[in-house]
Amino acid sequence: MKDEHLLAVLRYIESNPIRAGLTASAKAWKWSSHTETSGERHRDLVDECLMELPADWQKLVDTPLTGSELEKIRTSVNRQSPYGAIGWQVKICKDLGIESTMRHRGRQCSGR
Repeated sequence: MKDEHLLAVLRYIESNPIRAGLTASAKAWKWSSHTETSGERHRDLVDECLMELPADWQKLVDTPLTGSELEKIRTSVNRQSPYGAIGWQVKICKDLGIESTMRHRGRQCSGR
């Protein structure tokens, strides 16, 4: 899928109330953007999505992200680095001069 990384980030955002234990379904969380994204409430806060969401969007949002997906997104957020395919990340970091966001933190050991 072409936009899998964008979908993963959208899922991450809209499923925050579920991960926080505030609700069992994103649809049930009154303050979530999910009700606007899914078309259940008039769009007042959230712009139209740049892509068509899958037909089973509600189910996808309510399905927990894998540990690996969560780790990658959180690392990207914490490091303020681009989130996407590795080749794309490297190119964007180079274009923007933010290569340091992709490196491991701390001193690099020589392996001795």
